[in-house]
Amino acid sequence: MKKLFCAILLGSFLATGSSSADDTPLAEKMDEVSGSLKMLRRAKDDYAQCLKLVREAQSKLLECFAYVPVLVEKMPEGKEKETAIANYKKTLAASYQTLCDLEIAYLSEDVDKIDDAMDAVKASRKDGHEVYIEEEG
Repeated sequence: MKKLFCAILLGSFLATGSSSADDTPLAEKMDEVSGSLKMLRRAKDDYAQCLKLVREAQSKLLECFAYVPVLVEKMPEGKEKETAIANYKKTLAASYQTLCDLEIAYLSEDVDKIDDAMDAVKASRKDGHEVYIEEEG
């Protein structure tokens, strides 16, 4: 059976729901990252508070490296699973980089840089968790 590799990681920043996958430590950490990022809207021009929130998000995202997404964990042992884990870590690292760019933007106190960095964070959310979906046929 062929499997289709679909990127979906930081979309879980905003993901909530009732499935058992949402009750995992990874999902809880991603919810914490999401919470910190959502609070940026309220902090607005309080750059010190925004920096604190971005750094909290960074810290929580780093903790996600200790976990593996449920669908990847359920895969049979082998190179395909190892590749999925490596791609998951690569996606986390790219997401962390966008948060570092956001931190630098807040340090500059340049609204245009902040907006650009936030756009990159939002785009990275759409990349989401790496999930294997079985192709029919």
